[in-house]
Amino acid sequence: MRKLIQFFVRHSSVFIYLCYAALCLILLFGFNPYQQSVYFSSASRVAGSLYSLSGAITGYFGLQKANNELLAQNGKLQNELAVLRNTLARYQAEDSLSRISVPAVTGDTTNMIIARVINNSIARKNNYITIDKGNRDGVFPEMGLVDQNGVVGVVSSASSGYAVALSLLNPNLRISCKVKNTHYIGSLVWNGENAHYAGLEELPEYMIVNVGDTIVTSGYSGAFPEGLVVGYVENTRKVKKNNFYVLTIRLAADFSSLNFVRAVDHRKSVEQIQIEEEVQRYE
Repeated sequence: MRKLIQFFVRHSSVFIYLCYAALCLILLFGFNPYQQSVYFSSASRVAGSLYSLSGAITGYFGLQKANNELLAQNGKLQNELAVLRNTLARYQAEDSLSRISVPAVTGDTTNMIIARVINNSIARKNNYITIDKGNRDGVFPEMGLVDQNGVVGVVSSASSGYAVALSLLNPNLRISCKVKNTHYIGSLVWNGENAHYAGLEELPEYMIVNVGDTIVTSGYSGAFPEGLVVGYVENTRKVKKNNFYVLTIRLAADFSSLNFVRAVDHRKSVEQIQIEEEVQRYE
């Protein structure tokens, strides 16, 4: 208490000045209309400025909150749009792939499983295709892959949710093919050069073909039924190789833009595999 009294005594002149100043202001603005109007006008301007500043600050934080909400909604809409686009693309692919003609074969139980291509190489020596379907979806090794244009490869390995296939652009893959509506059989194999062309080998010298003739699967390969389009004869110039001839075939599938494919379940029956292996043991 003593310190408080000492503080007031020490600064008494300041407090006396403030009291006189307050009294003067009260007398000035309390009994003079002009000064009152000036005071209230100035006070109103100051208060208005303070209210405006307060409103601006509040509005800024309100806008920031609204902006964050809009960003969240925009992100949600973009995700929904991406889902819709993927769904539309899948439906379009299903529509295109559903039009693939698979010739009926007596006793044939060919099934087709739609899958999306998630990885695909075309510029390597040995090219592969990865799809988003695996064992749990019914995709297994030795199943063929086709898109809306034609044959693209054969599944070589599969996990529960994914599968990897040998692309037609892989020289380790050979597919038995023939010229459509003929009995000329040959083996289609990629020469490792151009992603749009492959060679049809082991053809007889007397075979007659025309530019544009369609090359289809022969049905001899266990991965594909007979009659699926593989490509078209690019030219009729036959190149001799090991006493047989090779034709240049323009592949039907565009490997640079693979999107959706179908896995063709046309694997050989257990009985067929067993009897073929038995014969090979005696060779």
